[in-house]
Amino acid sequence: MTMAKSIDIQTVIANLEEQANKATAQFNRWSMTGEDWDDPSWIIAVCFIQLLAALEALSMPELRSNVYSEYKEVLASPSKFLTEASTPDGESYSPVLSGFRRYLLALKALLPSDKHTTVTKDLLDIIRNVHYVITDTDVFPIAPQNEKDVHLRIEAILKCVFPDLKRKPSLSKQIKNFEPDTGIPSLKPLLSTNFCHEK
Repeated sequence: MTMAKSIDIQTVIANLEEQANKATAQFNRWSMTGEDWDDPSWIIAVCFIQLLAALEALSMPELRSNVYSEYKEVLASPSKFLTEASTPDGESYSPVLSGFRRYLLALKALLPSDKHTTVTKDLLDIIRNVHYVITDTDVFPIAPQNEKDVHLRIEAILKCVFPDLKRKPSLSKQIKNFEPDTGIPSLKPLLSTNFCHEK
């Protein structure tokens, strides 16, 4: 048995995504503070090293060669892993991490498509009918008191049906005056929860 056959590509991708999310959070902290102790270089380097190791184990020499070439270019550049760029609306981001995520997307394309039997219409039906459950005192000791209560209860219900649900998903491009509470990558919607009460 070769090593490639003993490796679960879904686990590899999940681990790489988790590492990329940590690196992005660290980069964002550093871009705001500029402090040396927030320097994200080491964690961005780890992303590339893990990706290189994964591609070696998965027997993907050509893709590994491309990643290694980009990794060497980053190391040879004056700012190395601290290259910073801005979106048109002024948001700071890491072009190096964007390059890493490009390879991650290429790997994800190898996964079998995860066709959910539940479609967007079912999501809308769940949201329309969720009021009864989140206010049922047999399920919860008291009715929702605020927006956070509503948000947590709706997410708990949706997570049962959509295991890939993300809380406070980060957006690659910011939408003015909109910060989503919930995202479901398999269906692509972004949800925001509001709490309305009678006066």
